[in-house]
Amino acid sequence: MLLNVMTPQRRAGMRRAALLTLSTGLILGAGCSSAPDALPSKGLVMPVPDKSVFLRASFDDDPSSFIGRFLPNNLEVHQIDENQAMKTRCSEFITFKEVRASGSYDEYYNSAREASLGVSVPGVANATAGAGANATVRVRYQLSKKMRAEVNDQAAFDQCCTAAADQCPDFIIGEFFYGTGEVFQAVGSSAGFDGEASDLTKNAEMSLKDEVAWKRQTTFEEVYFAFRKQRVRDNASLAANSDDCSWADNVPTSLDGQYFVGISAPTLSEADARDMAMRNARAQAVRYLGEYITSASATTSGAMEGYLQDEKVVTAVAEGLASRVKDQRWCPAAKSDTPKGTAYTVKVLAFFPKADEVAAAKEAVDKVEATLDGEGKLDGKAKDALKKTREALK
Repeated sequence: MLLNVMTPQRRAGMRRAALLTLSTGLILGAGCSSAPDALPSKGLVMPVPDKSVFLRASFDDDPSSFIGRFLPNNLEVHQIDENQAMKTRCSEFITFKEVRASGSYDEYYNSAREASLGVSVPGVANATAGAGANATVRVRYQLSKKMRAEVNDQAAFDQCCTAAADQCPDFIIGEFFYGTGEVFQAVGSSAGFDGEASDLTKNAEMSLKDEVAWKRQTTFEEVYFAFRKQRVRDNASLAANSDDCSWADNVPTSLDGQYFVGISAPTLSEADARDMAMRNARAQAVRYLGEYITSASATTSGAMEGYLQDEKVVTAVAEGLASRVKDQRWCPAAKSDTPKGTAYTVKVLAFFPKADEVAAAKEAVDKVEATLDGEGKLDGKAKDALKKTREALK
């Protein structure tokens, strides 16, 4: 009768065979995204990567066109690489500089599926994420320098982001890492190797770290290989996009124009209340337009400011703005009981586009002149002031 005796030599031989099978399976399974179990991941517990650092989709020596770009807020971790970042109208205030750096590191980074394939790390998602959504990669490297994003005009940048929150997502590509090193892919748990870990490490391509067996998949030399995302500011969505009436208390801003919240007086007709709310919004637009005209024509600013305080002039100019100041949001009418019946109060969010400022200002000057003429107040001094204002608006 033969006994199946597991000698130490036989056990070591079987483990070496398992390692060979493991490495062969990795090579044969590379790129097979349709087979998430192609790599042995049973019992594998992956180290947690730095949540802010990502392997690049393409290594090169000049990522300056990406530095400072914004990462869309709706990206999942497995979607993040530098190609998803975008320039916005606020990007002009972000520049960069290169700084010397040094040190040897052995760290865990995030890697999108596309990034893994782009730098020849096929199948890494299969081993580390099961469904292949994203992956943790191990990067061992010698750091040489960094490229860092810098805001060159903080006040202007803040103003831009405040005026248009949609142009300033929460994160930018804030830093690129430059150096020489190697990228490892997880191929399984090291638990099966027990005390024979030395057998695994005899393979120059393989190593153990944090109870995970790693296979070196690619090397790189003197390139920018990874980036760090950086939070530049916290942003909420534009209040104008809210389904409630929060915009009435927190008036949204835009680089493309000006918002106004028009409010009606309590009125017995809801339709009349809506008309009154729009008139109120246009009256605010007239005052805004007056400030624009005043800043454009310093020599006649005092005169124009006085004209636009006249109630009849304001009414005339506001009527001229009817086609330019448009309603965008309405609050449900607030109801109140009065001796005469139910009264309605309405709030409207209206928008005046920046592109219409010059044309509207010229029309306003014409309205001022016509109103003054109709009231018999168009004297030589007024004509001269209006003429100079027109010239300043050209």
